[in-house]
Amino acid sequence: MGCGGSSLVEIYPEEWITSFESLQLTRRDLVRLERVFGKIDESGDMKVDIQELLDYLDIAHTPFTTKVFSIFDEDSSGHIDFREFVLSLWNFCSCTDASLAMFAFDLYDTDASGRIETAEIENMLKEVYGREGYEKNQHAAKLMARINNQVCSKTDHCVTLEAFSQFSADNPAMLFPAFEMQRKIQKAVLGVSFWAAHLDRRLKLVDDGRSFISVKQLLKMRV
Repeated sequence: MGCGGSSLVEIYPEEWITSFESLQLTRRDLVRLERVFGKIDESGDMKVDIQELLDYLDIAHTPFTTKVFSIFDEDSSGHIDFREFVLSLWNFCSCTDASLAMFAFDLYDTDASGRIETAEIENMLKEVYGREGYEKNQHAAKLMARINNQVCSKTDHCVTLEAFSQFSADNPAMLFPAFEMQRKIQKAVLGVSFWAAHLDRRLKLVDDGRSFISVKQLLKMRV
């Protein structure tokens, strides 16, 4: 794909075009993203292995990083095509610091109930920090203890999205590795300013201009 031949921009399936237009990605945006995808897709089969993607981005292969890029790997093949690549990047890189916490919550709220158990939050932190890193990080352990004591419901041991978002805003260091990862990917793929522009576009796609909404929700709304 990266060498010669017709541009993928010219042969997008209709479903892809609908998705890209819903995210307000321009033709120029797609051409630039295609070039990055082409550097990773050395075989030219228009699919990339998630491990190859993480290697290219110089991101550690952890359960959290795999989750970030596997959201759109609908057949769980471990490979994503160009559409899935774009949606995954846009979903993660166009988040504000506040909405990145909601993004992380959304990854683990598998039934979309708006509530997750504190045990799952601890698992989230272990996957964000890496299990070894989490066990060695006293600050992360203290934050988890504070969640258990101050934030979770005493009846069902769950934390709501609203409570988690507020706690993350008050304790930004909690998801610091995720913030670092986001900035690293932004720099590696088209630059921080590119994603800052799309952050503004993402906020404008939501009625109140403040709420977080996942790409899957956004596509359902706009398609």
